[in-house]
Amino acid sequence: MFVMRLGGTAMENKSKSFASLNNAVMAAEGAVTTISRVEVNLLRKLATAQREKKARILLHGDSGHSLHEMLITHSNGSYIRPHINESSAKSFLVLEGEMMVFFFDDRGGISDRYLLRPEKSGGDFMLRFQNPVFHTLVVMSETVSFLETVLGPHRQTRYAEFAPEPSDRLAVDEYFAWLVCESQK
Repeated sequence: MFVMRLGGTAMENKSKSFASLNNAVMAAEGAVTTISRVEVNLLRKLATAQREKKARILLHGDSGHSLHEMLITHSNGSYIRPHINESSAKSFLVLEGEMMVFFFDDRGGISDRYLLRPEKSGGDFMLRFQNPVFHTLVVMSETVSFLETVLGPHRQTRYAEFAPEPSDRLAVDEYFAWLVCESQK
């Protein structure tokens, strides 16, 4: 396991520790974690360099924790297969960039959509949904950075059967093009 230490400014005089779980995922270490522009910029850089176009910091550190909080950055064009969290409410809080969150019915039809962008834009910057629903997001800007909160421990994600698997590139390209078109409406 690789540990990354990010130094603070002279005024902060602190270092931040994150264990690198892979090229796009880090886990916070220690009892207290702070996030600054440095970490958001790092995630943007990592996300744009990844084939999957996403990167994250697991603020909760360990996947066994009962509350999962993740600082996530996705690059434009990233495909997130629609999925459902059957045992928990979920929330998104956008820090920078824009994203469209889609809700789907069980057959794959779009049942609702929400545009999220930073608070300073005057629009909605947070979305919380109590009941389990198939959902995904489409990045509307170059990148989007957001905080995602969901109950853990995380065991397995249930993906929508109506949406293509990421490995099916032809189907993903067609499906994702449809989602992008729908996000413009």
